[in-house]
Amino acid sequence: MPGPHNNRGLFSDHYLKRHIPELSGDDLAQALTDQQALRDIYARGVPLAEGADEQVCEQRLLRPALQVLGFEMDPQPPLRTIESTFKPDYALFADDAALAEAVTAGRGEDGYFDLALAVGEAKRWNRDLGAPERDEDEAAKRQHPGAQIRRYLLDSSVRWGILTNGRLWRIYERERSRAGFRYYEVDLPALLEAEVQDFRYFWLLFRRSAFVPDDTGASPIAQVLEGSRRYWLDITDRLRDRVYDALEQLMTGMIEGSPRLAENDMPAVHEASLIVLYRLLFCFYAEARNLLPTGNAVYRENHSVQTKLSEIATRHDTGGSAWSHSGRTLWQWFRDLSRIINEGDPHETGVPEYDGGLFDPAEWPLLDDPRVVVPDFHMAAAIDRVGRDWDVESKERAYLDYTELTVRELGSIYEGLLEMRPHWEDGSVVLLTDRGERKATGSYYTPEYIVDYIVTNTLDPLLTDAAAQVKGRLPEYEAQIARQQRAIDDRDLDHPESAKNLRKIDDLKLELLEPYFELMVLDPAMGSGHFLVAASEEITEAIITDPSHLPPADAADEDDENIYYKRRVVERCLYGVDLNPLAVELAKLSLWLHTVEFGKPLSFLKHHLREGNSLIGARLESLQRLPRVNGTPQPAGQANLFTQRLLPAARNMLTSFQRIEAIATDSLDDEKMKNDLYREIEVERERYRQVANVWLATYFGNDLPAMTYEALVNALDAPERFEELTDSTWFRSAQDIASEHSFFHWELEFPDAFFTEQGPKPEKDRGFDAVVANPPYIFITEMD
Repeated sequence: MPGPHNNRGLFSDHYLKRHIPELSGDDLAQALTDQQALRDIYARGVPLAEGADEQVCEQRLLRPALQVLGFEMDPQPPLRTIESTFKPDYALFADDAALAEAVTAGRGEDGYFDLALAVGEAKRWNRDLGAPERDEDEAAKRQHPGAQIRRYLLDSSVRWGILTNGRLWRIYERERSRAGFRYYEVDLPALLEAEVQDFRYFWLLFRRSAFVPDDTGASPIAQVLEGSRRYWLDITDRLRDRVYDALEQLMTGMIEGSPRLAENDMPAVHEASLIVLYRLLFCFYAEARNLLPTGNAVYRENHSVQTKLSEIATRHDTGGSAWSHSGRTLWQWFRDLSRIINEGDPHETGVPEYDGGLFDPAEWPLLDDPRVVVPDFHMAAAIDRVGRDWDVESKERAYLDYTELTVRELGSIYEGLLEMRPHWEDGSVVLLTDRGERKATGSYYTPEYIVDYIVTNTLDPLLTDAAAQVKGRLPEYEAQIARQQRAIDDRDLDHPESAKNLRKIDDLKLELLEPYFELMVLDPAMGSGHFLVAASEEITEAIITDPSHLPPADAADEDDENIYYKRRVVERCLYGVDLNPLAVELAKLSLWLHTVEFGKPLSFLKHHLREGNSLIGARLESLQRLPRVNGTPQPAGQANLFTQRLLPAARNMLTSFQRIEAIATDSLDDEKMKNDLYREIEVERERYRQVANVWLATYFGNDLPAMTYEALVNALDAPERFEELTDSTWFRSAQDIASEHSFFHWELEFPDAFFTEQGPKPEKDRGFDAVVANPPYIFITEMD
C-alpha cells in the first residue's frame, strides 16, 4: 500500500486528496485520543489474534475498535432471503436508541436493517480478503469475503459495508461495489504508527459519524462518494470535448503534412487519425498503471508519452517557441514508440512485446508510409489536448490522471467520436454530427448502472449453473492434481519431469473451470464494448469467488488472479459485432486496456470481434440452392452440398478456432501462432464467404442462372477455377453489394457457436448462451 490508503475505484483519489480536510482543533485532539486508544488495543490484541480463529480476532480487536469508532453493534442479526437465512457478523447503528428501535422492529424482519448505518463482516487476523478459503468447515467461511459483504449489502439494502481481518479495513458501497472489486482500504496497524494526518484517512471515513446523515439526508461518506462521482463526470465531459479537438488536429495535420493525401482521402485520414488517438490513449493509460516501464531511464527520457507531454506543456506554458508546421520530430517519436510497443524492446527500454494489432504497421499501413506525416504543430496540440485539462480548483492547466478513468468511461468518450463526420472547411478539418452540429457531447450512451443491471441479470443464472457444474467436477480434478503433486514430491523439484507436472497442474485447474469458459456471450451491436467489458467482469468475478476454484500457482494476490482469469474469459467467452469497423477497433482497445498485463501480449480478439451488419446474412444450409432467379424462388438443387462441402469446411474452421482458443496468449510466440492459425482460417473462409455473398446478393437484384451458381459451388474444391469465376461481372457485383451492406454470415464468422466436430449443434444449442446489448429505448412525449 504505497500511501495511507488503497482506494480501489470506490472514490476518486483526486477528491480524497483535495477534500479530506487536515485535522485541527477538537477533531485533531479526538483523533489523537482515538489513535492512542486503538494503538493500545492492537498492542494487547494482535499477539493473541495471530494464529487464532475469527472469534479471538473479534473479541480482542474488532469489537473494541468498533466501540472506539463510536458504533453500537448487534452481532449476527439474521438476514432472511428467498434462498436462505444469512448472518452478517454485525449490524452497525448510530446509537442505543437506533439499535433498540431496530430490535423492536424485529431482528430479521422488514425494517430492521433500515435503521443500520452499515453491515460489518469480520475475518480472522490477516486472513486473505481476496480469495475464498476452501479448507474452512462452514460454508459461509468458505466464501470470497468481498463477494460475501456485497451479497449482504444487496440483500439487506444497507448502503455501506465494512470488511476487516483486523489488519486491513475495507469500505464497500452497495451499488458502486457490485461491479468488480471496488472498495476503499487501509492498513490500520501501519496508520496507528503513522502521523495523525495520515491516520485521518482511516478515522474520518470509518468512524460512526462518517455514516450518520446530516440535515440534508447525506452522510459525510456519501458526500465523498458524490463528490467523486461529480469529479468523474466533469473530467469525462471535458475530456470528451478535448478528444474531438485532438482528432481534428490530427486529421488537419495529416492532410497538411502529407503531399500524397488530399480532401478526397478523408475516410482514410479519419481512420488513420483515430488509430493514432487510440494509440495515445493506450500509452497514457498504460503508463498511469505502470504497464509501460516509466522507471526505465531510457524509456522515460526518450519514449514516454508523459515525458513528451511535459516537454510540450513547458514549451506552451512558458511562452517557448511555437511548434513548427513543417517539423516531424514528434511524428518520428510517435512512430518509434509505436514500433517499440509492437515489437517489444525488453533489453534497452524494458518495453514488453504487446503486439495485438493496434500498433502493427501491417494492420495500419498508412501510418507506416514515410510520405505520411502529422507536423509537430498539430501533433503537439493533439497530445496536449488528451494529456492535460483546465483544473477549475487550481485555475491552471493540470495533467489528466488516467488512473481516475475506467475503461468504460474512456470507451464512452471515444465512442462519441464515431458519431462525428469530418468536413474540410477553410483549410482545416471540423467534425460535425449528421445534423451539422459542432459537438455531440450530449449524445446518448448507456449509463453504467443500466449496463450492470442487464449484464448481471442476464448472466447470473448461467453462472449459477456453471458453479454447480464446477462443484460436481471438483473431486475428480482434485484427485488428478494430487497425483501430479505426489509425482513432484517423489523427486527433486528441479527434475525436468517436475516442470511438466507443474504445467499439468495449472492445466487441470483451468480445465476444472471449463463450464465458465464454455459460456458464449454476444453483443450484436457492441460499439465501444461497454457490455462486453461488464460481462468480462461478471464472469471473472464469478470464477474468483467460486469456492471450488483452485487459484493458479503464479497469482500472488487478488489482482494477479483477476487479470489471469479475465484474459482467458475475454478470449474464450466474448463475441461482438458492429457495423462500424472503427467501433470494432475501439471495442478491441477497451478489452485490451481491461486485460493488459505487463510482460504479456495484448489479448487475441480478432476471431471474436467482427465487423458486419448483424441483421443481414446467410445460413450455410441455405446455400444448397439459389433463393431466386429473376425474382422467382428456385427448387432445391444440390441436396448433398451441405454434407459434402459446407459441413466439412465448417468443421475445419471449427478445429482451427478451437486450436486458437486452446492457446493462452502468454508470449509473443503464442500471439504469432494464433495469427498464423487465423490467417489459415481466413484463406478458406473467404471463398465460402464470397459464395454466401453471391447467394444473398440475389435478394438485392444481383440475379444469375442456377447453373452458374452451381458451377461456383463446385469450384470451391478447385481454387484455380474459382479464381477464374471471381472475374465475372455477377461475382464482382455480389461482392460490392456485400461490402455496401456489410453482409455478416454468422455460421462462417463464429463456427464454434453453431457446430461441433460431429456436425451442426442441435437446434436448441445453436448460437449463444446470452446476448447482452442496449435495449430498444422508447422516448415518451406528452400528447395533446
